[in-house]
Amino acid sequence: MDEINAADAARRLGISEPAVRKMIAAGRLPNRAHSSPAAVRAADVDRVRTERRAEALRRRPDPAAFARSVDATLHPPEDAYGPRSFEGRLPQGRDALRLLHADAFALWGRDVLEAAASLNRIRNAGGCPTCWAHMSAWVHNTPEPADDPATRLLLGEGCPVDRHRWAAEATARRREADRLKLPGASRPNRTASGPS
Repeated sequence: MDEINAADAARRLGISEPAVRKMIAAGRLPNRAHSSPAAVRAADVDRVRTERRAEALRRRPDPAAFARSVDATLHPPEDAYGPRSFEGRLPQGRDALRLLHADAFALWGRDVLEAAASLNRIRNAGGCPTCWAHMSAWVHNTPEPADDPATRLLLGEGCPVDRHRWAAEATARRREADRLKLPGASRPNRTASGPS
């Protein structure tokens, strides 16, 4: 059985560890092992992550518009008004992650949002934010950056490596869909012709 602790579940869901413990106590995330510290099945965490994403998409039917507001929160203009830090400035970058709505974490995952928050730092170091988010998501088992307009608004255009990876993933999905077609769907049309 693939079990993970509450801290790993929190990372995968993009929420805090106390929030995961509340989900366990409420029964939304079953504690299969009935252990302390709480251990939950990875499959249950993936199920909850899928449910949270579906709920967020119902609340935010236009992910691109939501991505623009997330980007404005992470990288506010200098003259913007809003919550100020103790220095009198708006929180920016990773400091602004705490200002984001939970739907942002449900839609894109913590690693994509951290890459979006650190966009300038990653680019100044010569890196690709999309590749950084992809590798970080792979390590933490969180949602990887998708090839969609909303993700491009947050991270910018992907590099050639990203485009190649997305093309390979699309090809693999098409092959899998073709393989799973109904048995009679790909057969040639046979007409009933009797013996001549």
